[in-house]
Order: sequence, then structure tokens, then C-alpha cells
Amino acid sequence: MDPDALITVRTIDHEGKPVPYSRIVFVNRDEKTTRSFHETATNKDGYAYCDLISDTFSINAHLYEYNPKTKDLRSQHKKIGELYNVQHNKLVTVKWDPFPTGSGKIEGEVLDQYGKPLTKFNLTVNYLQGVREDWSESYWTYQRIEVDNLQGHFELGKLAPRTYSYMVRVEDYAAYVWDFDMGRFTIPEEPNSIVRHNIEVETKELLYGRAFYRDGSPVNRGYYTLWFEKYPPEKMSRDQGRYFALGMGPNGFFRAALSQKERKEILQCTGGYVDIKDRSGMIGKVHIEELSKEREQAPALFFPRGEPRDSLVGAALPKLVDIQMDVRQERAKGRMMLICFFDMNQRPSRYCIQQFAKQAAQSRQKGVTIVAIHASKVDEDRLDEWVKKNNVPFPIGMIQEEGEQTCFNWGVKSLPWLILTDRKHIVTAEGFGVDEFVEKITEVSDVER
Repeated sequence: MDPDALITVRTIDHEGKPVPYSRIVFVNRDEKTTRSFHETATNKDGYAYCDLISDTFSINAHLYEYNPKTKDLRSQHKKIGELYNVQHNKLVTVKWDPFPTGSGKIEGEVLDQYGKPLTKFNLTVNYLQGVREDWSESYWTYQRIEVDNLQGHFELGKLAPRTYSYMVRVEDYAAYVWDFDMGRFTIPEEPNSIVRHNIEVETKELLYGRAFYRDGSPVNRGYYTLWFEKYPPEKMSRDQGRYFALGMGPNGFFRAALSQKERKEILQCTGGYVDIKDRSGMIGKVHIEELSKEREQAPALFFPRGEPRDSLVGAALPKLVDIQMDVRQERAKGRMMLICFFDMNQRPSRYCIQQFAKQAAQSRQKGVTIVAIHASKVDEDRLDEWVKKNNVPFPIGMIQEEGEQTCFNWGVKSLPWLILTDRKHIVTAEGFGVDEFVEKITEVSDVER
């Protein structure tokens, strides 16, 4: 580590004892600009270090407590509003008070819109003081319990008096309507208060089908096979985006899960048609009324096979034309490049970008420049908000026009799609997984030695 740039965070409890294994995020920023994020954890003595910031910074801290027997989780989170300076603040102390508890209790049942109890779910209860969206001071707590009850009954005690938000998430979460903030309840100041609060969770309509090519073979498995536009492009905004169902399963089997609102929107927007895609792109459409509400009666649907695309391996990296970027390839001269095509509306894509965000500092040290490209045009404010929320430190580009053609030119066969080059920007690997990244850059380094 560079001793001149070394910053130390010390975490202690209310008695001054060290708190090990807290998650610490060093935020490289000033009053106007957030430059990068550097995530680490305190060691067994409660210390965390960073030497990758040269000017001003702030600290985010997170403390987790997990009970492996009950699988209950609770955590505290601090966004420290003070802006520190590397030259004057070599040591920052974060103090953790005991998790706030009290004598309050909430209990009730979780039911769907038909009054049927949900029997297995997670209940998450959150408390927020301040706001999360800016760099002002804020503090929040998080409690999650697992519930397995035939009547859908839940109860959570030892709650401090305050107002909480909550979320219910069933294991098969795609089959239910859920949000991070599904409602609120208040524990009053009176001792031993019991709040009775039932929660309604909408069960989605499940529609089933089986997709085959015309030669009788099942459509390739993929991540976003069945999807539709919630609104036409001229009506898209930061709060209106794409919805998609689970990807293809074995033997071409797929399931669409539509809430009442989504069914109405798809009928208004497309007349009820959804797109069927494989790894080569869209191969056809199907109307939701053609699908079955019974899994065992899923109809067989036949589509033309998509044309295979050529590989880029061994070729020079295509130029970043028609892609809105904050980086140019010449800035990565002499460095390996990792290009990640993604769609923030897809869970696998979000996971991919989040994982590379955590590995960004190590990737730079290994001589790799990471660039992500959103594979379709979306509202810029909405994309920027998502990038900021997920602490993404590398440039994010966006395809401006003719998204399908651009993806075709880059050989993108599914999302997320990873492309790795050597230091001369010749493609060495493509289509690999996040967990293969380190292995791939090691192979490139070994060849170049």
C-alpha cells in the first residue's frame, strides 16, 4: 500500500471495542462529482484500509448480523455525510451502537388478493432516517425473517417505537407482485405495544407454453426469451420500462407471469403479443391468449430458427460507433479491455455489472479497462440513477440507434455478453461467465509474456 495515500477506517462499538467484518465503502468524490467506489471490510481488529484515493472522500458503513439457525438477518447502515480529505483525515472512526430494539411487536397474516394465505415467504422490515439518494447523512436498519406457516401468520417482536416500511418476498418471487416498499406501519411509544397488520400480496396470472423450432427441436435456453414492451418508445420514461418473464427451460418450456396491471398494459401497448427470442434474436411472437393457465396443457408453438452469428475471437475490436460513451478506445491503449453488453431490466445483467463493480479496482491493477454498454436505448436519467445506485465506477455506454444491428455486429448472442481483448485490442474470448473472468485475463497475460 502507498503510505502517503493510505486511509484507515476503524469501527468500534458503544464501549469502544473493535467491530470486525463491517463492510466499508470508500467513496472517491467531492461536493459535485462522484468519481469511484472502493469496497472492502474491516479485519478482525476492526480496521479497513484504502490507498486508491488522492483527494476528498466520504464513507459508507454496513454491519450485518446473521443467525444461521433461524436464517434471520438484521443490519445497520450508515451514510456519513462528512466530506473528508486524504491529507488531513488519515483515520476515520465509525461507531456502531447496539441494534435498536424495544418492546413493540407486529403480527398479522400475508394473503393474496383472493384471501389465500402465503405459506412460505421472507418478511423484511426497514427503518430509514434521512435519505439515501444524495450524499447527506443517513442511517437505516434492515430486519428479515423467514416465515413458514400454513395460515400465512407472521410476527416480529423487540421492535423500537418508530415507523417502518416492509416488503414481502415469496421464494417464487416472479409469480407475485412485490416492491421494496410495499407499505408502512408504526410502533407507538407505549410499552409492549402490539400492532395488528395484514398484508395483501397480488398473485400473478401464470401462463405456460412450449417453444420449438420448425424441425421439432426445442428453442435454445436463454435469459429473456419471453418479453414485451410495457409502453411504446414515445411514451417511455424513467418510471416506465420493459417487463420480461423467466427464460426458456428444458424442452422449450416457458412461463409468463403477469400482474393485473401488466396484462392491461400489454393489451393496450401491443394488442397482447409478446416476443419470443433465442440467442440469435427475436424469432417470433405469441399472443397471451394462446398460452395455457395449466402447466400440463402448455401448447406447443413453432418458430423459424434464427441465423447463427460469427465469432469475434481473433478479430480487432469493432469501433464504438453509435454508442454513447464516456471513454474512447485510445484511452485504453496498451491495456486489456472487457466489454460487457447488458440490460439493466434483466436480473442476470444487473448481477453481472454489480459483480464487476466490486472487482473494478483489482481489474485496473491487472491492466484491464472495463466498459459496459447498455444494449438498447433507455432514458438517460433512469440509467444514470441505476449506475449511481449500484456504485458502478467504470464507463457505461448506450446503443443509440439500430440496437439489433449493433448487437449483431458485435456478435452478441445473449445478455449479459462479455468480450475480452488483449492489449492490442484483439478479441481473445467472448460469451463467458463472470466467474470465468479471472481465468480469461490470466490466459491472455500468459500468452503475452
